[in-house]
Amino acid sequence: MEKKNQPDSRYQEDAIKKSEERFRLTLDYLLEGCQIIGFDWRYIYMNHTAEIHNKRPKEELLGQQYMDMWPGIEQTEVFRLIKQTHEERVSSHFENEFVFPDGSHGWFDLSIQPVPEGVFILSIDITERKKIEIALRESEEKYRMIADNAADWIYWVAPNGNFKYISPACEQITGYSPEEFVNHPELNHKIVFKADQKKVRQHTQTAKHNAKPHNLDFRILTKNGQIRWINHSCSPIFSDDGEYLGRRGTNRNITERKLAEEQLRESEFRFSKLYENGPFGMALVDSELRFKKVNPAFSAMMGYTEEELHKMTFKDITHTDDVSKDLPNILKLISNQISVLKTEKRYIRKDGQEIWGSLTVTANFNDDGSFLYNLAIVEDITHRKKAEQEIRRLNERISTATRASQVGIWDWDIVNNQLVWDDQMYALYGIKKEEFTGAFEAWVNGLHPDDREFCQNETQLALRGEKEYESDFRVVWPDGTIHYEKAKGEVFRNEKGEPVRMVGINFDITERKNAEETLRISEERYRNIFESAVIGIYRTTPDGKILMANSTLTKLLGFNSFEELIQRDLESEGFEDNNQRKKFRESIEKNGRVTGLESVWKTKNGKSVIINENAKAFYNSNGQIIYYEGTIEDITKRKQIEKTLLESEEKFRKAFATNPDSITITRLSDGMYVSVNSGFTQIFGHTEEEVLGKTPLEINMWNNADSRKQFVNALKTKGIVENFEARLCPRNGTIIDTLVSATIIDFEGTPHVLSTTKDITARKQAEEALRESEEKFRKLIESIPLPVTYVNSLGGINFRNDRFLQVLGYNSEEVPTVNEWWGKAYPDETYRKWVIKNWESAVKNAIETNTDIEPIEYNITCKDAIERTMIVSGIIIEDNLLITFIDITDRKKAEEEIRKLNETLEQRIEERTTQLKEANKELEAFSYSVSHDLRAPLRHINGFVDLLTESYNDLLPEKGKHYLDVIKNSSRQMGVLIDDLLQFSRTGRQEMQETNMNMDSVFQEALNSLVHDTENRNIEWNISPLPNIKGDHSLLRMVWYNLLGNAVKFTKSKNPARIQIGFAEDKIEYTFFVRDNGAGFDMRFAHKLFGVFQRLHSAKEFEGTGIGLANVHRIILRHGGRTWAESQLGEGATFYFTLPKQ
Repeated sequence: MEKKNQPDSRYQEDAIKKSEERFRLTLDYLLEGCQIIGFDWRYIYMNHTAEIHNKRPKEELLGQQYMDMWPGIEQTEVFRLIKQTHEERVSSHFENEFVFPDGSHGWFDLSIQPVPEGVFILSIDITERKKIEIALRESEEKYRMIADNAADWIYWVAPNGNFKYISPACEQITGYSPEEFVNHPELNHKIVFKADQKKVRQHTQTAKHNAKPHNLDFRILTKNGQIRWINHSCSPIFSDDGEYLGRRGTNRNITERKLAEEQLRESEFRFSKLYENGPFGMALVDSELRFKKVNPAFSAMMGYTEEELHKMTFKDITHTDDVSKDLPNILKLISNQISVLKTEKRYIRKDGQEIWGSLTVTANFNDDGSFLYNLAIVEDITHRKKAEQEIRRLNERISTATRASQVGIWDWDIVNNQLVWDDQMYALYGIKKEEFTGAFEAWVNGLHPDDREFCQNETQLALRGEKEYESDFRVVWPDGTIHYEKAKGEVFRNEKGEPVRMVGINFDITERKNAEETLRISEERYRNIFESAVIGIYRTTPDGKILMANSTLTKLLGFNSFEELIQRDLESEGFEDNNQRKKFRESIEKNGRVTGLESVWKTKNGKSVIINENAKAFYNSNGQIIYYEGTIEDITKRKQIEKTLLESEEKFRKAFATNPDSITITRLSDGMYVSVNSGFTQIFGHTEEEVLGKTPLEINMWNNADSRKQFVNALKTKGIVENFEARLCPRNGTIIDTLVSATIIDFEGTPHVLSTTKDITARKQAEEALRESEEKFRKLIESIPLPVTYVNSLGGINFRNDRFLQVLGYNSEEVPTVNEWWGKAYPDETYRKWVIKNWESAVKNAIETNTDIEPIEYNITCKDAIERTMIVSGIIIEDNLLITFIDITDRKKAEEEIRKLNETLEQRIEERTTQLKEANKELEAFSYSVSHDLRAPLRHINGFVDLLTESYNDLLPEKGKHYLDVIKNSSRQMGVLIDDLLQFSRTGRQEMQETNMNMDSVFQEALNSLVHDTENRNIEWNISPLPNIKGDHSLLRMVWYNLLGNAVKFTKSKNPARIQIGFAEDKIEYTFFVRDNGAGFDMRFAHKLFGVFQRLHSAKEFEGTGIGLANVHRIILRHGGRTWAESQLGEGATFYFTLPKQ
């Protein structure tokens, strides 16, 4: 078969070579730069155009590392994207400015593609285009920056009601984009809150005929249904001739200021309501640990009345073992060394019952720093602690039963999506226990991406009962290595036949798998470059017939396929003006190429496309042109942008004068005012004439010299400053809070500073008042160990604590109101309807009876898609709700897990034990039979060798005698192997004769048997007294003989040799060890030590058969113990075995 395939292989190699030559020739003559950088970052290929772009000959670059040729390139964005393509094999397309070593700049359009050799880079020089764009953009930025960067929503309405301009801030304030307002002018009135529409209409009519500025506060409805307050100011715009040109308006979001007053009033009431009616125990404790105040929940939890607790301290109700642990931390709280204390501890109720509590304590201090009291919050976690203890006990039993197994065991709770692994499973997947979340999805994420869909389908087939679960797949370890696994499992179902649980095993089959995939066709590689290029590539005859075109060019010209495109005759149909084609032909026939030629092509539907073209002529042997190859780039949008930028400059010039914020232009060198707007005069009280020609220092603008210095340094360092908070001084001597944004611009050929200043004094005053009031409430809520939310009367979720985000996961953007909460937390429609009905009924009942909302148990889906069982309750504060969640998922799972484990544990242990016994019996019988049957032919070999030696010794040449010696020695070695194998077989079949014995005497018998091996050896023995145990005397003597024999053998090169014998014990077992300073072994092969005929050293180094440790393992296993070893190559080894206590 291998010889038959050789012609095909040669044909493929020839095809590959021809393909590579053809595409390399195409790349050589492209007028775009083409270069390939290998995985070692060395230049592999470069065409002539790339040499021009790099400003270096390719002889200087090829074979050199990219980073060596361009020092400092590692800190650039282009290097990051090339590295990303190397590592992740993804494409990139971007424009990049490159600074050459000579200080010159160049702009390039770069397309980076992964190829088998490394990375392919296609470059187009766009330097001239960029210079034009930058010049136009700098001209417009001075004026657009004022409006586009303003936080206020600024617009200009024409007399016909259409928008001439609307700033981007409208979307942040209303949720609607500028395009939506431009396309639907009536939207400006539709979003006004219904109750405010009348006064807004009156204001609009008045503003049209009154030249004075107008102000109005009203509400709007945003796109997502939120209510926001707006401060509106506007004024009409007239031409120099008095013609009405429209109205310019500014809308400012003042919702925070409006809500601050309402939040300030609610804050104090929420605090007291939560304290009195909360579902968790709360207490105020003084510096002597006495109770100053406790809430009803705390009294109920401890069984004491409030009056009784006032006479007690925290130590009086704390378990005696926990007092010494708590007291040092409480003292640290009082002395302000720590801010919060969180712990779990035991309490003693009045009735003597011991309970567990989760305790959170925060200290509160006066403004002068003196201690006021500790706020303690306690949650009863007694049920959880009992469940955890029961689970630990059951897991210990399972671990003991499966410890000797070499396969990983898993147990999947399908209903709750909880996957439990034993320790071997973590080893099979190359991860630590804490790195696995325990969800089915976490297992899927550890699979090779190409195997995930297959594995999920196999799982679904097994869950539906269509097949037994058995699957091979690949696992990607954290270090990137790939391992093959086989999994088998069984599905368990409830009385309805629904799958509720799946239990199975995994084992590694990597050694069975690794093999294939070697050849990629070169033509496909270059075809990918051709087809994925972001520019059009073509080949045509001189008379306009299209021979070749990529998909980019086909789409650019509006055709559905290449076959449709080749029907077009470029000579007569391709250009808007046929003279352009004529000009192209004259130039290329004269010079052999054209570069940067701009012309207008026609698409399939007659649309004009402005293109930039590079092309080269190819000639036959007679010097005649046979075809052109070239590239085209669509520059239609760029031409339109250039036109639009010129037109837009005038439109934004007027924004400077009419903005209500202070806008100034000052000279960078000395800060002298060059221009100020009307917003400046309104905020600071200075007229334009008073400040022009002066500096901010001369008019005492800055209240704080250090703040001004910080602002100036930031501006000089970065060239731009955004939202810098500064306290400034108007003319009247007051101090106002402001937000200052500034950027350095080129104004009339000189560096200037364009600054925008917003007066935020009112907002800062409101924020400070609210902050002081909210601090107490927020500190309390954040320290509560339960998820808590606060819902206003309109259904908006105003607040959620950190615990809510940790457990449920939904932030304010994902769930801003209860409407989004219902959909995400309860995805099942039927269950959601029941929950809403039940909750609304509970809220209604609480309102009617003037009580708290009754705690109800719900199944809530968290952001991570895990369903949790929670008890939800709440307190009604006026028309708002304070809601708490108590997670009882673990308790529910623990109860179910205990039930399931009790059902299946005994059966699984019995089945596993039976299987292991049967397998051991078969293996022992086989070993005995093989060893016994090998003895007969071995005796014949030895007998005939002896006859030859005795009878024909004189007749044999020296080489013949040598051959007989080799046969005799090999036969003797085989006899030793058979003896050891028979001993190994007898060990498995020998009946155990267990008696009480002194392990010292058993050890000494084994040591005495090694007298011959230890003669003339310098060995330092360190032997500890050994305990009395119960076991089989002869078998344990064999264990010591093998372990001591190995220690003596593997230390033969050491002088002195050191051998130590000792033991350790715990409640369950004795652990014995033999430690030496001998040759040691590589721990990577430790798993082979106790196998039959397994040797980690050659026979030339150390004699032996490789059966001794297998015997040790079998004997200790029959005694109910374990064996293992630890070593470092060249530094000795330690062998361990355990025996259970009787």
